[in-house]
Amino acid sequence: MPVRHSAFAFSLVLASLINAPVLAACWSGKVQTAKLQSFVDAGTFLLNDGRELVLAGLERPVGPAAMAGWRATSLGVLSQPVTLYSEGDHAEDRYGRLQAHVVTAGHEMLQSRLVEAGWARVHPTRDMQMCITALLDAEARARAARLGIWAEPAYQLRDAADTETLLALDGTYQIVAGRIFDVVRKKGRLYLNFGRDWKTDFTVTVAGSDVRLFDSPMFAGDQSGTAGVIGRQVRVRGFLTRYNGPSMDVATPGQIEILSNQVRR
Repeated sequence: MPVRHSAFAFSLVLASLINAPVLAACWSGKVQTAKLQSFVDAGTFLLNDGRELVLAGLERPVGPAAMAGWRATSLGVLSQPVTLYSEGDHAEDRYGRLQAHVVTAGHEMLQSRLVEAGWARVHPTRDMQMCITALLDAEARARAARLGIWAEPAYQLRDAADTETLLALDGTYQIVAGRIFDVVRKKGRLYLNFGRDWKTDFTVTVAGSDVRLFDSPMFAGDQSGTAGVIGRQVRVRGFLTRYNGPSMDVATPGQIEILSNQVRR
């Protein structure tokens, strides 16, 4: 189906009408200046010095409509001077592309612009934590207003109890909502089970190398059976896999949104 640019214009105007607070200056870290010269492919930019750039903290668009919306929203930034902020020592991905937060001369973050217009999902990773809370808030507003991708069935939130659908979505980036039934630590790994039967129900897994990031009262350190997250409604985001039923590996607590303080056991 051909994409109508008027739909993009409507989405952008609607996003600007939402009374969303302007992002505070949440960026920091290693700084460099550059210009975004052109688009390379889905979500990748070419810098004026020949390097390729991916936007840190975002899941890049999938499908022609999302890609067109991403480009239409980013177009005004091309050939303009921007400031790039990289976190720690993780300035490049495994393909050698620069990973950074892009801030315009008008003190606006390109990531925020894309998320607020509904053309990107937030993707926290272990090495990319900058501005995640603000971006998640912006994503929630865009989703509530059904902007951009959020009007498409392919991007709807998934129910942790709908294991058949989750299995069919193996290998895709999804946001799954449900209530955590229990938390188990076994052989150095952390498991968040969303049902009584861990062999068939949805499970979130944390690798042993990342478990230390979850040493908090919410995940109860070594006493996983008393974890504060048990019985809470959450949203978790990442790539679905198959392992004793539908599963999702997470590397940082930023991938888990706790939706309320209400506990039901």
